[in-house]
Amino acid sequence: MAHVFISYEKTDKAVADQICQYLEEQGLQCWIAPRNVLPGKPWDVSIIEAIKQSGCLILVFSSQSDKSRHVKREIAIADNKNVPIIPCRIRNEEPARLAYF
Repeated sequence: MAHVFISYEKTDKAVADQICQYLEEQGLQCWIAPRNVLPGKPWDVSIIEAIKQSGCLILVFSSQSDKSRHVKREIAIADNKNVPIIPCRIRNEEPARLAYF
């Protein structure tokens, strides 16, 4: 099975790591930055390849991720490649910029 790509904003890293750990304990392979970015490989190339090869993308959603250019790019790549996007809302906040996706 393809891996799960975890998209998050850096201020939500602790929560993203908890989600990753939980999923891996359930037997799912996860791809999360910076852990899975290979040394010497450009960050953007690693992210794009990982999203394209994923079975789904989990969005760790918060008001911070809603404002993040990088998260928005990751969501757009997943959407363009028909990778299912699963939001994981970590606070009771409504999407603004990411509501389109």
